Amino acid sequence: MLMDKIRASLDKRYNTDLTVKLADMGFTPTTYHRLRRAGIEIVGDLVRMSWKDLMGRRNIVRGDCVEVKEKLEDMGLALRKDGK
Repeated sequence: MLMDKIRASLDKRYNTDLTVKLADMGFTPTTYHRLRRAGIEIVGDLVRMSWKDLMGRRNIVRGDCVEVKEKLEDMGLALRKDGK
């Protein structure tokens, strides 16, 4: 019970809920469907990827990556840095 309160507090403080589904992030329909077809379903999938990884997925274009980057920044998160 105490751990749940601590986790909830950290999630609110750092906005680290990596289980948020793509459908709840407000992507444009095109970007949403491209990400889903690429096997990406939650925020945690995105933050584990670099820009290069994301661009390497089939049918993902630069505009999709820019939208992903902006949505993650709104949540206080980012794509992984290349080389890590």
